[in-house]
Amino acid sequence: MLQGLSFSFPEKICSRDKVVNSLADFLRSSDLISGQKLPGLLYQMDISEKEIAKLSFNTADSTWAETLAEIILFRCFTKVYWRKKMK
Repeated sequence: MLQGLSFSFPEKICSRDKVVNSLADFLRSSDLISGQKLPGLLYQMDISEKEIAKLSFNTADSTWAETLAEIILFRCFTKVYWRKKMK
């Protein structure tokens, strides 16, 4: 649960694209992208403002949610990787 929002993936996800699309759909439906919770979420997940600024300039509006979902997922998996590696 982040910023008062809870998200869980469907039980059977077999591809990276489905994971990204599921999270992107959630980001769109929760008005997280256009709302005031996005900066807090990015801070809480330790995603830099530079990454998001770069995303804003290089991404069309139609794929912004998918690209943001990829950044979020990459950050989550990076944290898991380093936690396991440092045990």
